[in-house]
Amino acid sequence: MCFQHLQEYLDGATHGVIYFSLGSMLQAKTLPDDKRDAFLQAFSELPQRVLWKWEADTLPGKPKNVWTEKWCPQNDILSKLSCTAVFDATDFYADIQSQIIPL
Repeated sequence: MCFQHLQEYLDGATHGVIYFSLGSMLQAKTLPDDKRDAFLQAFSELPQRVLWKWEADTLPGKPKNVWTEKWCPQNDILSKLSCTAVFDATDFYADIQSQIIPL
């Protein structure tokens, strides 16, 4: 894994990690506030840690269990056993996600 801090975050996830990305064509930072806040509210209620590909420097209202990165090494994240679920808006990993990443 490229980022030591990201490796530690994934390794320390007692209940697993959910990887959330809207891909590269749709940037999460452009979400309307109400949509962003709905995701944050839902994520805050989960026991899992959430890794969110977020393109801005800050994420308003970020819960303690959410970690943001502007870029994520997706192959490395998907190969971690702590990655228990994936939401990705691209088609590239659709088959892999549906077959090996249960929700």
